[in-house]
Formats: sequence, structure tokens, C-alpha cells
Amino acid sequence: MSPSHARKAGARYRYYVSQALIQHRKAEAGSIARVSAPEIEAAVLAGCPSLAAIARVTLCRDCLLVEFRSPADSTLSTIRVPFAWQPQGRRKGIAHEPTQKPRLDHDAAEPILTQIAQARRWMKELIDGAVASTDEIALREGVGERNIRKLLPLACLSPNIIRAIADGTAPANLTITRLSVALPHDWSSQEQRFLVH
Repeated sequence: MSPSHARKAGARYRYYVSQALIQHRKAEAGSIARVSAPEIEAAVLAGCPSLAAIARVTLCRDCLLVEFRSPADSTLSTIRVPFAWQPQGRRKGIAHEPTQKPRLDHDAAEPILTQIAQARRWMKELIDGAVASTDEIALREGVGERNIRKLLPLACLSPNIIRAIADGTAPANLTITRLSVALPHDWSSQEQRFLVH
């Protein structure tokens, strides 16, 4: 078996996969195709006095066969470590879940802040009567009127969300599209949707 890992939602899952599966020889994979790395490693640590000398670990249904080299004469010896392997289905152990979620970086924040400022300018023009409609704004900006209507609600974005975008504490998955689709009218609902994880 060879070590492997997968990432899902910021968590890293470690496991060991059958070499036969990796090499697309499913018929030779045996009954144990993949096993959680933390479980195997804990059993090896509990049953072996010295990890430095381990040459190979073989997974069997009821035990681990640990081969190690004698430091004195380099001969291979094998010990049997009890291990009650149970198929886990889709359950996997989380090896590492970040304590802090990824945050929006400056390069991603800048166009969002620019679009919010533009939406505020459009809203002010509409309120002040400087423009008669979103059609007039669209014509002047050279974009579709639908695009103006889609982005205009950003003018009513919660100040706490804008502050989080500006200071880099907003979540990394925050985008103009996410902000503009069905934006709640009240600020607390907006903050609940975009800032609370």
C-alpha cells in the first residue's frame, strides 16, 4: 500500500491505497483496497519499539505484519501486531482541519470593492435624479441593463461585510456573483450568509 491523501472543504484526509489499484490492476487489489492512515499508524506505533528500523508493513484482515531490520546485522525480522481492520465505507478520519478558514486576499478583494463603490455611485445618481433609469446607466457604461440591475443591490451591502472585504477577514469564497445573487435586504441576514461560517 502507498500513502495518499485527499482534501475536502479544507480538511486533509490521509489513507493508504493498494498498489494494485494505483496501477489499475483491480483484480489483484485483494480485499482491502484502502485504509485510514491514522488507524494503521497508531497500531504500528503501539506495537513497534523503533520506527527507524521498519522496512515494510503488510496489512492483513486481523493483524499488521511489520518487517524491520536489525541494526546490528541488517537481517529482516517480522512481528505480528494485532489490528482489527473493519471496512469503514465512506467514513474517513480527518488528519488536519485548519483552525482558520481561508480568507479573501487583496487581489480578489480589490475588484469586489471597486464594484461596490460603482454600485453606490449608481444608486446615488438614481436617488439624486442625475440619471432617469438603469437603462441610462447601462447605455453610459456600455453594459447591459440587466447587469446594472444585478449589481445595484451591492450599494446596500452591510458596512461590516465591506469592512471584512477591505481588511482581509472575509471568507475566500466571497465573490461579486455570490454577493449579488438574492442579496437579503437586512444587514444582519447578509452578515449571517456571508461572514458566519
